[in-house]
Amino acid sequence: MSDVNRPLTWREAVRSGEASFRSNVPFWHLPTDGNNQQIIFTNRADFAAAMNALAITSALFQVRLVAYELMHNHVHFILSGQKDECEAAFMEFKRRLDNHFTRCGRFGVLSNFDFELIPIESLQQMKTEIAYVHRNAFVASRNNLVYTYEWGSGMYYFHEVLKKMHFQPFSEVPYLKRREIFQGRVLKMPDGYTFNGEYVFPPSFMALGLGESFFNSPAEYFYKLTRNLEDQSLIADRLRDRVFVSYEEGFNIAQTLAWNIFHAKVTMLTGEQKTELSRRLHFDYKLSNKHISTILKMDIAFLDEIFPERR
Repeated sequence: MSDVNRPLTWREAVRSGEASFRSNVPFWHLPTDGNNQQIIFTNRADFAAAMNALAITSALFQVRLVAYELMHNHVHFILSGQKDECEAAFMEFKRRLDNHFTRCGRFGVLSNFDFELIPIESLQQMKTEIAYVHRNAFVASRNNLVYTYEWGSGMYYFHEVLKKMHFQPFSEVPYLKRREIFQGRVLKMPDGYTFNGEYVFPPSFMALGLGESFFNSPAEYFYKLTRNLEDQSLIADRLRDRVFVSYEEGFNIAQTLAWNIFHAKVTMLTGEQKTELSRRLHFDYKLSNKHISTILKMDIAFLDEIFPERR
């Protein structure tokens, strides 16, 4: 009997992930600075314009888009391709997005849209970087989930139903609509591109299968999203991100630390113990003063005094 459809064993999956990584290097994490950038995306039309700019850019350059997250004031991309090609692709993406804002009468929106190109040098780093990118919207708002945030690729990872949805082939989109999408001259796009009525359907242009191939299983991907906060902290430090855990995660972290350090629940800690715990939450997990105050029931004015940079 043929075993062509047999699931990979754990060892086979590990070897497959390593081979997939090695055969597609170099990889990069390209973030823009959200700390010094004004709000970029204010409505669905802005986000849709960015999605279409991503699709067009992916077709014009020898760059593969492995993962992405579009936030209100910054973006994250995981890319496969040569450094100069990735840089050129981003500048083209920025140019097309800037054209959209100019047409809307919004000038200078991308004036501080600066980026880094950070090499991803191992498979383990790749897994953590993808998870970090996909967690952005989830961490930013309690109303977002990785699997439902429309402007990130996390909603498509290991979601077979979404990936198989059928939309109109991009080549059949009316010519005037394509001119609107291109904001001018229409270029030929790959045959596999499909259009959902607002923007090019991401699984039709991004390297989704490549991104999934790095994980041993959907379970490992889920683990990286929800149980890998120590590695997430290292990335946050490197990117100077101020927040990388959600409110609920912060509460669970505080409960665990309180028990491990003081052998007590958070509600039973003394004032001195709460102050010590607040330092761990501030420096190691980057919780805001408001977040710490809510969890530990501490005076916000006191926290602002000992952690003034959080003001």
